[in-house]
Amino acid sequence: MIKPHKYTNKGVAILGLGKTGRSAVEFFSKVDANPIIVWDDDESRIQGLPSHVNLFRHSEIKWENLELLIPSPGIGSDHPMSIAARTAGCNVRSDIEVLWENMPEAKYIGITGTNGKSTTTALISHILNFSGVTNAVGGNFGTPALSLPNLSKDEIYILELSSFQLSLCNSLSFDIAALINISEDHLEWHGSLDAYIEAKLGIFRKGRLSNAIIGIDDINTQKIYSKLVKEKINNIIPVSSNHIIDCGISFSNGFLYEDGKRVCCIKKIPSLIGKHNAQNAAVAWAVVRAAGVSKESARKGISDFPGLEHRMESVSEIHGVRFINDSKATNPEAAARALDTFSSIYWIAGGRAKCNDISPLKKSIKSVKHVFLFGESGYSLEVGLEGLTKSNRFVDLKSAIKAAAATAIEDSEPDAVVLFSPACSSFDQFDNFEDRGHAFKRHVSDLENLNLDELLRGASSE
Repeated sequence: MIKPHKYTNKGVAILGLGKTGRSAVEFFSKVDANPIIVWDDDESRIQGLPSHVNLFRHSEIKWENLELLIPSPGIGSDHPMSIAARTAGCNVRSDIEVLWENMPEAKYIGITGTNGKSTTTALISHILNFSGVTNAVGGNFGTPALSLPNLSKDEIYILELSSFQLSLCNSLSFDIAALINISEDHLEWHGSLDAYIEAKLGIFRKGRLSNAIIGIDDINTQKIYSKLVKEKINNIIPVSSNHIIDCGISFSNGFLYEDGKRVCCIKKIPSLIGKHNAQNAAVAWAVVRAAGVSKESARKGISDFPGLEHRMESVSEIHGVRFINDSKATNPEAAARALDTFSSIYWIAGGRAKCNDISPLKKSIKSVKHVFLFGESGYSLEVGLEGLTKSNRFVDLKSAIKAAAATAIEDSEPDAVVLFSPACSSFDQFDNFEDRGHAFKRHVSDLENLNLDELLRGASSE
C-alpha cells in the first residue's frame, strides 16, 4: 500500500463510487486521511461503506476543510461537486496523478488513444513480464491506480489513460508516453473534437518524458506528430501500420519493422488478428524497445500473447459459424476495425451512441451480410445504414443473438462469423462493456445446447 506524503493534512472528497471511487476510499482509509467525504448520484452505490466515511451532498461540504477531490473517470467537469471544489481552490485530481506524486521513484509508461488502449497496455505488460521486468498494470484498464502495489526504482507502472483521466492531471509526466490513434469519441463530455484532442495531448507533458511514441495513421495524430516535432519533444518515435517507414516502427504484410528492417512476424498470432491489432502490436513494440527490452525478448513475448476478454474474443463455433465477442468496441471506429477483419459477417450492434458520425461503419460494411440491431441507438443505426445491408431491430441483445445465429446457420456462407461489435456504449441496458460481453457469452453458450431445428427458429425483430 502506497503511503502518501500529500493530501492527508486536511482530508479528501471522492465523487463516484465505481471501481475508481471504491479504490480511493480504501486507499485514503488506510492512510488515515480525515475527513473522507464521498458522494455518488446513484445512491444505491453508497451501501456498505466504512463507518468513518462521511456522506455529503456538495451543498453541505465545507471545501476549505479539504485538500483534494477525486472524481471518477467519466464524471463531467460541470458536476456541481467539481465546480464547488474548484471555486473554493480545492485540488481536483485524477487518482492516476495521486499515484504518480506519491511513488516518484518508479518508472511510468502511459498509453492513450481512442481505440486499442487496453490491448496495447496488456501486450506491453505481457512482454515486460516475459522479459523479467517487474511491472504493474492498471488505470483505466484493470486495476485502479490506487490499488496497485508499491514499486521502486527501475520497476514500471504501465497505465492506460482515458481522456477523462488526462484532463484531470495537471503535472503528471511519463517516462514513456504513447498515443495510438485519434477519432471522435466522448464528444458529449469534452464538447468538441479539439477539446478531446487537447486532453489526449496531456500524455506528452514535459518533465520526465524521455520517449514520445505516436501512431501516424490518422489525420489527427499526424497533426499532433508535427506539433511534437516543432516543440522539440525528446525522442519522438512514429508508428505506422499503413506503410514501412525508415525511422520508427511500422507494419506491412504481417510483419513488424524497426527503422525499416523486418523484426517480427505477427500474422499467425490468433490474439492479434486484424489491422487494428497490427497497430497495437507496433505501438507495444515501440514502447518495450524504448524501455530496454531486446528484440528477441519482444518477439517471444508477442508470440505468446493470449489476448483480451471482450476484444475480438473467439467464444464458440456452432454448426460452422464462429461467434466473436468484441463488446469493447464502444464507438464506430472500433467496430469498423472489427468489420474489416472478416469476410462474411452477421453483425450485432447497438447500445447508447457516443457520437453521431457513423461514416467509419459505412466504409467497412462491405463484408456484412446482415446487421442485427438493439438498444437505444438501434433505430438511428438502421436509418444510417439503410440501403447498405439487410437489417432488423430487436428489443434486447438476447433476441438479436438468436436471430443472427439462425440467419448465419441457414445461409451457410463460408467462413461465417456472428460478430458482436456494438459501436456504442453499454449504458442503456448494461453496467459496462464487460457486463455486456459476459451477457453475450452466456447467450451464445445457451445456443450450444439447442438442436439445429431449435436454432433455426431464430427470433422475431421489433
